[in-house]
Amino acid sequence: MENNPPENRPVGNPTIHPLQPGERRVFYSPPVLRTSIILSVMLLVVFVGLWFMLEKEIRALFTWPQIGTLIFFMAVMWAIMLGVGFSRLVATANGLDVRNWFINRHFDWDQVLGISFGAGDSWPYLQLRPTDRDPEPSYMVLGIQRAEGEEAMDRVREVRALINAHHAHIAPDGVAGDQDA
Repeated sequence: MENNPPENRPVGNPTIHPLQPGERRVFYSPPVLRTSIILSVMLLVVFVGLWFMLEKEIRALFTWPQIGTLIFFMAVMWAIMLGVGFSRLVATANGLDVRNWFINRHFDWDQVLGISFGAGDSWPYLQLRPTDRDPEPSYMVLGIQRAEGEEAMDRVREVRALINAHHAHIAPDGVAGDQDA
């Protein structure tokens, strides 16, 4: 995975140009990724360690369905932890790709109106174009976490600048405008 190193991140209200084909910006939370991997490894070590700490006679009392149930719940815990850790937002010339847990969604630039990060929110939300079914749609972006403080705010500012840059280069009829303008 790539991340935007701090020295390459715009600060404040950056002036950013629309992304060109083949160009992409990846936003994810390194501390959350590290934490999810460490906790997943610790979970495995604890489960295996506890299993072998049991006396052989006690381990022999477990049935395959019971062992399968333990493995199932361990896998669910891994999926939750790693799913949050591997969440990210990728900006490309075609729009925004958001992966939350193991669910991927693509939003074209004309679908995205903005990004909000309320004072009490743990992660930002993409503000999307209203539809008949949903008059105020939004979509959470787990790849940017409030726990990172100012770094998270910098990422939100950069995403906001990318959204604004792409909107400035889309004509009212939805066709991309002159890239040199």
